[in-house]
Amino acid sequence: MAKGFYFIMQHVPSQDQVSAARATGAEEIYVLEPVKAEDKVAGLFYYGSVRLLNVPDDPAYSREGFLKQAAALVNNVTFGDVVHVMGQGQLVNAANAMARQKGAALVESVTARESVEETQPDGSVRKVAVFRFKGFRPVYDFS
Repeated sequence: MAKGFYFIMQHVPSQDQVSAARATGAEEIYVLEPVKAEDKVAGLFYYGSVRLLNVPDDPAYSREGFLKQAAALVNNVTFGDVVHVMGQGQLVNAANAMARQKGAALVESVTARESVEETQPDGSVRKVAVFRFKGFRPVYDFS
């Protein structure tokens, strides 16, 4: 049974993701504070800010910079929690490594990409890619 489930990503999790997180037995679900207050979903615990996921567009951005950001993202993670991180590759790697060191289980979302037709107000049809959540899969340790 998971104690806490951390969604560390730019957007608020979908209702399907929240339901799947609750199905893990998570007592509390934590989400980064969205930029817009109206994006908040009732029943979730908010911390930090999605701005913690912003990585400078500086080719010289240091390892220490990534580690500092990752530490802020997983600061409250403890043994037995589940962590789902999405974002810039090196930041995700650093956050996952820190969460794993704390004894957290790591997961990623599995989604199916589907093409859906949307009828526009003028009657034309536009194809849109929709991602449907299928579940979580473990993030394996390949080190």
